[in-house]
Amino acid sequence: MAISLNGTTGIDQSSITGASTMPVGTTAQRPGSPVVGMVRFNTDLNFLEEYRSGQWQSVSNVFLATGGTVTTYSDSGVEYKVHTFTSSGTFTVLSSSALVDYLVIAGGGGGGHNATPPQFAGGGAGGVVQGSVFVFSSVYSIIVGGGGAAGDTGFSGGNSSALGSATAIGGGGAGGGGGGNGGSGGSGGGQGGSGGGLPSGQTRASGTSGQGNAGGAAVNNSSDAAGAGGGFSSVGQDGTEGTAGNGGDGLTSTISGASVNYAGGGGRTDQGFRGGFSGSPSAATNSGSGGGGTAGNGGSGIVIIRYAI
Repeated sequence: MAISLNGTTGIDQSSITGASTMPVGTTAQRPGSPVVGMVRFNTDLNFLEEYRSGQWQSVSNVFLATGGTVTTYSDSGVEYKVHTFTSSGTFTVLSSSALVDYLVIAGGGGGGHNATPPQFAGGGAGGVVQGSVFVFSSVYSIIVGGGGAAGDTGFSGGNSSALGSATAIGGGGAGGGGGGNGGSGGSGGGQGGSGGGLPSGQTRASGTSGQGNAGGAAVNNSSDAAGAGGGFSSVGQDGTEGTAGNGGDGLTSTISGASVNYAGGGGRTDQGFRGGFSGSPSAATNSGSGGGGTAGNGGSGIVIIRYAI
């Protein structure tokens, strides 16, 4: 026997396989004056919710999170939801818990410039941190580091962080004219050329263990060509006779559902960053790559979180 209380609410008692039919609606359609004990299915949030402790809360054991730009894709029969943060924000877990994958990339370091192109050093790539972690109902701060500005001595990129424990270190800025040393960072910046003998000899700026690699050194000869910035996968090349080095290779990731290159080191004047990209002194926004050696700015970082649904 079916008992109908109104057009949308009722209890089917016809058999032991009967069911209750709850009110169904969007978040905007919640009752204007809710009272404790009200239960409904929220079509926006895709879970059963009840009103208690002064707010609507999930009844269903469904993982639900908000924040960033949300997309979905399928891989080998598994459906994933992806939250992409191209600027700082919050990742908010509204209900339940889940194991999530994350990719955190810091801002790349800025490239340098001096009197002639072979002396322009490349900026180091932003550090890369990736892994998996359980998250629970909470609000997680997401910081996306900015890219370092170019200059005679390039500026370091900003750190990125997510989920309370994953912090990527900004890429080191390129060394300035006169053989200036590159900055250390996620990956190290390249050493600047001098055009007349290196006053401090060849120096390679260090990267952060597990996050990136060292920058290249300037060649110690009459041309004093500059070194390149380190990348996630390899060190920045040293300068050679008359030619600045290429930036270190970056990371290719498919966490977003597409194959994307990140965190390459800045290199010679026609090479803003490595890892499959070339041709522009300034690194792409949200690439975490180092700026090229013609006053190229470093690329800002990015944070990507995904989980199976």
